[in-house]
Amino acid sequence: SSDLSNLKCAAKNCRYNVNRDCYAGGIRVDGENATTTCNTWCASFEAKTQSSMENSQIGRASCRERV
Repeated sequence: SSDLSNLKCAAKNCRYNVNRDCYAGGIRVDGENATTTCNTWCASFEAKTQSSMENSQIGRASCRERV
């Protein structure tokens, strides 16, 4: 069988992250009025455990604009 995912995932505690590949059936990106990728996030994120819910916002918190 072929690998259906070619989207890399850095959210370590997302239930769809398998060896840094995203296996969500569909991916939603959110960021109302975003003008850069730093203002967007994966709205499809689902925590593996309830205590890891904060990880959905990790990408936003660590994103820095290039000047």
